[in-house]
Amino acid sequence: MYAKDNGCGLAAPQCGVNLRVMVYNYQRIEGEGRNPEGEVVFVNPRITACSDTKCEMVEGCLSFPNFGAPVVRPEWVEVEAVDLDGKPYTKRLEGDEARVFQHEYDHLDGIVYIDHVTDDDKKEIATNLKKLVNEYTAGGGKDPKP
Repeated sequence: MYAKDNGCGLAAPQCGVNLRVMVYNYQRIEGEGRNPEGEVVFVNPRITACSDTKCEMVEGCLSFPNFGAPVVRPEWVEVEAVDLDGKPYTKRLEGDEARVFQHEYDHLDGIVYIDHVTDDDKKEIATNLKKLVNEYTAGGGKDPKP
């Protein structure tokens, strides 16, 4: 997540690791550098509650570099998880931290932010998505379309 200037989170499945583990440093949203004190690790996280109030914000993703789109998410979430020492904990996340958590949490279930984008906004990013597919196939990957 630190390889890119705007990277603030990473989930194990993004790296080809089939574990429910994620890490983020939401302080990087506000332009802070690699501050280890802002790093949070979640092992087997679970959302236990969320706000009815939603907010929209443009999100980007290291898996879809160099573009973003508006995504609507709950303003806060309550989560249960285990830390790296195996100790369970509960935490209420709000604002930017809640958004980053939800974004990374989605990755654990094979969901990416563009799955939340409206059809109109998908039209806006279609060229960028097609470019990524072309780069992937040119590099030897198979077309990801079903």
